[in-house]
Amino acid sequence: MIYVKHSGLFVWDEDIDRFTKVDCGNLDASVYEADQIRATPDGRHVAVGFPKANKVLFFAISQEETNLVLLPT
Repeated sequence: MIYVKHSGLFVWDEDIDRFTKVDCGNLDASVYEADQIRATPDGRHVAVGFPKANKVLFFAISQEETNLVLLPT
């Protein structure tokens, strides 16, 4: 997973040599600036903090699809 300022979250798939943008729901692009990204010790989930939006979004890591799936909050 990689975060690009003002562009969002992306997942790198080494097998196909490609980045895939991660869907962060209806988060406004003007507040789309992450400052904290943490994975759980088991590598199944990721929490991403967006301070300008006052939000923390939670994602499940889909290894089969090499993607992050936004979890309902």
